[in-house]
Amino acid sequence: VKEGDYDGLVSIMAFLMQVKERAVKTDNMFEPMQETIQLLKYFDMDIPEEVNVLLQELPEQWVNTKKIATTVKQQVSPLQATEVVRIRNKVTEFETHTQLFREIFRHYKFFRFDCNEPYLLIDRINEDIYRLECEMREIQQSGSLFEVNIPEFKALKQCRKELRMLKVTTYI
Repeated sequence: VKEGDYDGLVSIMAFLMQVKERAVKTDNMFEPMQETIQLLKYFDMDIPEEVNVLLQELPEQWVNTKKIATTVKQQVSPLQATEVVRIRNKVTEFETHTQLFREIFRHYKFFRFDCNEPYLLIDRINEDIYRLECEMREIQQSGSLFEVNIPEFKALKQCRKELRMLKVTTYI
């Protein structure tokens, strides 16, 4: 992966994540399978030769896959570190943006009784919140892929919660 090839890096990180997620389960899978085959052989069940070959080859292939994943992870670690910094900066910027949005949100007219058409304003703000939530999900996906802890963005969630309550109130 070359520097600047974000899609390639994301693809590699997805594969590395899959190997990591499956490691424990797959490591523990081969021994019970071999024991089951031995039990079947003990009771004179015919086991196709290709099953025996697979039981010999698959554990070795899995070990090789884990080694390759480790090697690739070491090779992409500088790019990953750069991306982690970029994600953290994006999180900080988004957190600041949502805090500012929250402050502005708290002063909208729809919170006052003298607002003429609160529902139109609520609709417009709903679209703004939806766009921010989409951006938040994108940041969360990037964060999980690159193993970066992402905050909950409580200010945005609070805005969504209050907007829902406000919508119900306007119906009443």
